[in-house]
Amino acid sequence: MSNEIGVPRILVCPQDKDRKAVTNWADVGPQNVTYRLRSSATNGANPRLVVAVCPVDGNVLYSDGVVVEKAWRLGDR
Repeated sequence: MSNEIGVPRILVCPQDKDRKAVTNWADVGPQNVTYRLRSSATNGANPRLVVAVCPVDGNVLYSDGVVVEKAWRLGDR
């Protein structure tokens, strides 16, 4: 991910009060990532593949760059 994302602090949702953002890739761990990420999600054959989901606010990021806000929230399902 460090090749695609400049700084790891964006891996923590602004609304997530349980995790702490870090600025160094060496410090990244489960305690520093809010989003549920999917590997190999940038397959051009399927631009609507889910890349990441935020369990805090329900936002969903698709491989075509589209973000659907509040698609669902933890506990809604």
